[in-house]
Amino acid sequence: MGVPMLWRKAAAAPKRNAPCSARCRETSTPASASTVEYYQSQDLDISDASYAWPNPATEQTEIVVILNRNNNVTLTVSIYDFAGKKVQTITEPSQNSNQIRIPWNLKNSSGAKVGRGIYFARVVANDGVNRSEHVIKIAVK
Repeated sequence: MGVPMLWRKAAAAPKRNAPCSARCRETSTPASASTVEYYQSQDLDISDASYAWPNPATEQTEIVVILNRNNNVTLTVSIYDFAGKKVQTITEPSQNSNQIRIPWNLKNSSGAKVGRGIYFARVVANDGVNRSEHVIKIAVK
């Protein structure tokens, strides 16, 4: 992985699939108050291989999140029940690993054990510039 580069863009952000020469070059627009600087680095991505184990869970489950990079990335996991009500939020500080394990004791924010059913863990990875989201289904017995 190379050194991230700094580029300027006065208009709209470049298309995601544009070649690097179109995304990464410095524009000829002079610096002004309306010019925004972007810190260009590899896009932040949560792998589809992320999972919860054991699943179905009885006492506790571990949400395993696989990132494509780990530079200053904070994870927030919001757990919702089948009706869409948020039951718990877990924030994981930046770690030095691309595979992050987040335990959930199957309790809601009040400390009571959640009931049997299907829950959804909405994982948000954020490094201050880029953001990525992924949803993991968890069954509780």
